[in-house]
Amino acid sequence: MKHHRFSTNEILWATAWALVALSLTSLPYLLGCYLSSPDMHFGGFVIAVEDGNSYIAKMGQGARGEWLFHLPYTSEDHDGAILYPFYLLLGKVAGLSGLSLVSVYHLVRLLCGLLLLWMVYVFVSHFVPFVALRRIAFLLICFSSGLGWLLIVLKLSSDTPIDFMLPEAFTFLIIYAFPHLALAHTLMLGTFILTLTAFRRDQFLWAILAGVACFLVGLIVPFYAGGAYIVLGSYLLALLWKRRQIPWRELRLTAIVAFISAPVLLYYGYVFWTNPIFSVWAGQDLILSPHPLHYVSGYAIVALLAIGGIGYVLRRSESEELFLVSWVLVVPTLLYMPLNFQRRLAEGFQIPLCILASLGLARYVLPAVIHSGLARSLMHFQRYTQSKLRRFVTTAIILLTIPSNLLLVASSLIQVSYLSPPIFHEGIKLEAMDWLAAHTRPSDIVLSSYKVGNYIPAWAGNRVLLGHGSETIRPAEKENVVRRFFQSQTSDAYREEILRQYNITYLFYGPVERALGDFQPATSPYLQEVFANGRYAIYKVNPGH
Repeated sequence: MKHHRFSTNEILWATAWALVALSLTSLPYLLGCYLSSPDMHFGGFVIAVEDGNSYIAKMGQGARGEWLFHLPYTSEDHDGAILYPFYLLLGKVAGLSGLSLVSVYHLVRLLCGLLLLWMVYVFVSHFVPFVALRRIAFLLICFSSGLGWLLIVLKLSSDTPIDFMLPEAFTFLIIYAFPHLALAHTLMLGTFILTLTAFRRDQFLWAILAGVACFLVGLIVPFYAGGAYIVLGSYLLALLWKRRQIPWRELRLTAIVAFISAPVLLYYGYVFWTNPIFSVWAGQDLILSPHPLHYVSGYAIVALLAIGGIGYVLRRSESEELFLVSWVLVVPTLLYMPLNFQRRLAEGFQIPLCILASLGLARYVLPAVIHSGLARSLMHFQRYTQSKLRRFVTTAIILLTIPSNLLLVASSLIQVSYLSPPIFHEGIKLEAMDWLAAHTRPSDIVLSSYKVGNYIPAWAGNRVLLGHGSETIRPAEKENVVRRFFQSQTSDAYREEILRQYNITYLFYGPVERALGDFQPATSPYLQEVFANGRYAIYKVNPGH
């Protein structure tokens, strides 16, 4: 396959549209910053707020000089490991720069988003020789989503459509909130380009570079490196089918990629196998696929177009284009493998699907429209040219794919305008958390409600008993413990046992905790009030009292 180059003008065009996409994703955050005040502080996140706070907590560990990650959302002592190095490093950058953790997070979100969209254009150009088709594919990858908006408007599903909750499935969602996923996707696409270049040139150097890129992918998001292996393996099977013989050259070069990148996956496997707390964390972190119809609705428009692209590729002799087809065909099987991270394996699926959709649009849909009776009538009576008609149909199809993303941004803007938790936090609550940050150690464990516990590690840097759906070990059990702790009929003996069992050193007490029960910590001899501002109070645990 001839290597397809791209011009400076193309990169400038792609950059302009990338900035449009990044600007669109930034609107809710900018509104949040504008509305933020000392009384109601914007927390920095508008979607996946719990996970966002956990990323800031991880950055906080890095800012304090730590290189090994510890779970801040659980009370069990455990050894640290080289996990989430991306966020640990960002924390160190924040510490050196003097910027807030949230500011660094979003600056890097924009940077990684731009890098991803640049890499997307490079990846598209690798397979598509025509500039017009490259632009169609690029715009679809940047902005397309599914029919989730229709499911919501017509109230056809009680579950959240994947358009709004599955970042692996849509590029727009990635650049909206997840810089580590953006960088991992960038490196994964780089892995594929370098590997295909190694295949074409039969040179070890490109395979070595691909292995390094894949190693970095695994360092940031281990699932993605494993997914990359499966995609490359499916391509080798496609070559076997195409050539009717074993592709020894490609197999040898792929082995080099795997050999270089596999150590990081082996390390993660060792950590999660030998560290009992991380092992429980991995086992309870269920990210399962929804009903298949949700994927159908999420990809309906581009998938229909991609069918034509798949047919076009299968009829050609070019083998590299088979990479796109093999990627698209293997993913539906991965999504329902007996693994607890099924949804993660949708990683990047939209990218080959949109490239194939652009081919299907150009080879079949547009010619069919141009030669239809309606089109001939329009060109005859309304003086439409074929070029204008193609542009109109292409624009209409692209516009049909973006309502879910527009709805996502609009709903985020509305949520931000309410100035309510968990997006905003009372200044008087942060005053209490500031006291924790100034007068306690990061190793101190704080007991609070789930909602408050999600924010304490991000703002104050303490560990908590409860605060995250997957990073808290046995969260359902601990939620019951917390609920019972604050009920008035619970005995003091039980409360003291809970404080001892989970090594609790401080109790955070505010409106959310009061809503859990009528317990009055001020009357408890084993709790000493160390901070109070009228609405929030902090109590230190006195084990011996």
